[in-house]
Order: sequence, then structure tokens, then C-alpha cells
Amino acid sequence: MVDLSPAALDAAMTTGFKWNPHPLRRYERPEPYPVHCFPPIIRDAVDEVSEYVKAPVAMVAGCALSAVSASIQSRFSVARDSALIGPASLYVLTVADSGERKSTIDKMMMLPIREWEAEQAKAAEPLLAEYRANLEQWEIAGSQLKSEMRKSAYEFHTGDQFNPLVSHELAKPKPPRIPRMLRGDDTPEALAVALAEY
Repeated sequence: MVDLSPAALDAAMTTGFKWNPHPLRRYERPEPYPVHCFPPIIRDAVDEVSEYVKAPVAMVAGCALSAVSASIQSRFSVARDSALIGPASLYVLTVADSGERKSTIDKMMMLPIREWEAEQAKAAEPLLAEYRANLEQWEIAGSQLKSEMRKSAYEFHTGDQFNPLVSHELAKPKPPRIPRMLRGDDTPEALAVALAEY
């Protein structure tokens, strides 16, 4: 048994005792990212982007997994066992210094999703044109209705009295929903509105 009393420690220091502290934990290098476990198409994409951009494989693989998750989460679920079934969603956070090519990797890996979003927006152009025309017609009808109500000194009533403004508001055209998977540079408020309404 080692004597650690203050007197014993003082005696050890005066007699030339060498203090040789050891770290409480040893430093271990991280294992290589297990990119070999990916399906070939994802593994090849990770290898190609990592080699082209000269970025860490783990950062590229994380972005690849994010792209795959974003693409399939609304169509597939994961069954961890018979009772735990949930969407194939991932939450990925990349922490890296400025200039470590995070944006470049994101642009390359998310390009197919952005192209799909552009196709959806292009396909929705006729629906948007129809919506804008209907909205303009609705606004004109609302202005005319208000003008007629002012002229006739129409009184607003509640209860079982008919109010044409209420029925007009209920007839307001709804904008078409254009599929969109990625959001960026949103304020929390704008993101909440987008998630709730679009």
C-alpha cells in the first residue's frame, strides 16, 4: 500500500522523488470511416467526391447519407423491431472550419435533389399562373363587393345574418403546393410557416 499522507509526500519530494503523471485517458486515433459498408452506388459517389474535393471521407459520407435520407424519408420507414417502426430520417451535423469544403460537398451531393425541385417548379408553372389569375379575379371581386357594400350602407350583422365578406374570404384561392425538400437560410419563423403551410 502506498502512503499518500502529506508527511510522506513531503519526504518523497525532498528525497528526489520524480513525479511522472500519466494521462487519465489514452489518445486513440479514430477508426477509418466504414465507407466499405455502403451500397456500391453510394460508396462510389463518396469515393469520387472525396477524391475530387480532397475532403475527409467522413464529411462526404455524412452528406451522402443526408441526401439519401432526404430522398427516401417520405416513402420508406425503418423497422428496428416489430414495435419500433419510424421514418428513415437522419439528423446530421457537420462541424468543420471555414474553407474545409462543406458547401462544395453539399452542392455536389444534393445536386440531384435540387434538379428534382427545379423540375417540380417548372411543372407547376401552369398551376401557378392559374392561381395568380384566380387570385387577381378574387381580389377584384372583393373590391367590388366592398364598394357595393359602402354604397348601400350595408350593416354588418353576426349570428344568422348573411355576410357576403365571409363567404368571399372562404372562396379565396389556395396556392398550389410545389414539392420542395431542401430549405436554406431560413429564419425559424419562415421555416415554421413553410412547414405548416407548404
